[in-house]
Amino acid sequence: MENNIDFEMFNRERPAHHEQPPKKKTAVKKFAAGKAVLAVIFIAVLLFGAAELYAVFSVHNPEKLLTHYLNAILDRDWQKAYGDLCFENQITKNCFVTQEAFVDYCSKNPDAMNPAPSNIVDFEIEEDKADDTLRSYCVKYLSDDKSIGTLYFDVLQTKDGFLNFDRYKVIPPSEKIPSFTAYGIYGTSVKLNGIELTSTDIAAADSSTGRTFNLGKYTAEYILPGEYELSASNVNFDQISTSVTVASGERNELYLEQKLTESAYTELCDTAADALKKIYTGVMQDNFDSSSLQFTENFKENGLNSIIRSVSEELYKSNTNYNITQLEFTSVKPEKEQVDIVFNGQNEIRIDIPLDFDYKYTAVSPDYLGSEYSEQKSDKGKAYFSFTLDDAVWKIDNISSRAWF
Repeated sequence: MENNIDFEMFNRERPAHHEQPPKKKTAVKKFAAGKAVLAVIFIAVLLFGAAELYAVFSVHNPEKLLTHYLNAILDRDWQKAYGDLCFENQITKNCFVTQEAFVDYCSKNPDAMNPAPSNIVDFEIEEDKADDTLRSYCVKYLSDDKSIGTLYFDVLQTKDGFLNFDRYKVIPPSEKIPSFTAYGIYGTSVKLNGIELTSTDIAAADSSTGRTFNLGKYTAEYILPGEYELSASNVNFDQISTSVTVASGERNELYLEQKLTESAYTELCDTAADALKKIYTGVMQDNFDSSSLQFTENFKENGLNSIIRSVSEELYKSNTNYNITQLEFTSVKPEKEQVDIVFNGQNEIRIDIPLDFDYKYTAVSPDYLGSEYSEQKSDKGKAYFSFTLDDAVWKIDNISSRAWF
């Protein structure tokens, strides 16, 4: 077979093109990567150096902060000293020691913040102990009268920062900037100069009975020495308005004497009368509902069943031949219309209300022929109710009663 393929076409020269030198792509890529690595290293060095430089600032170094604070006090630079102190908690700023109040107080009492009895000319700081957020230091000092001594300070970590960026504050010395605490009936609102004090509920023991009860503790954690106007209000007790003196180096505590209001006493008397009627009529009709009354847990468990049994016996519930079918209380009154009841926070809040009551009832019994015989009768009785204030609610803690049918 004849081969018609033209082999010469493979040997023909291609048209000329403009040739360019090849690009050095690999070298460019390596140079760019090198620059990136150098940039990362440079940034890391800058960050590390900045961190170390930042750490030398006093607010980020507890020992340097304490040095800064002491120097500010010795130089009587009250604004700088205030900036080093911790007057804040985690929620709100302290309302009683503002910068303006602190500077004004120190300017008028320049020796009040002196850490030592005489002027300090030199000092040395040593760490005493430390935990996660609190560091304690002892400061050995030399005074201008050549005396030496030791002071103690606590420094609090107020912010947990990255690397060395933690922040610290000096806890105000309590002998210079004291606290104030008032104790009163739980649920009371206590204010100093119109500012409401922080309230906590604490358990206290009655000195006479040994029973525990809730007591309100009202605190200004840091407060400058001076005169303050205190007010205390509680829906069940008379308003209190008085002046208090806060002194440095003192245990500034006040137990509020709170007098029960006439309206609160009247309301308790009405509550006792209502409870008396509910207990007697409920037992008589076999439908007494204890949930309709406010009892303490102690009385529910240890006293309520006893009073129910006692009333049942008075009403002859177990006697099939004698029934009380109707009962009406015509008068229920406290023995005393009003008494002065004052609590001072050191005893359980307990109010005893004796009641005198008149009542009439219908007694049914069989006659000698076997028919029912009913008789209308009336009599007088006495009851005794004891109330305690439990979580700001009055509750019945004891009952005793005597009626004749």
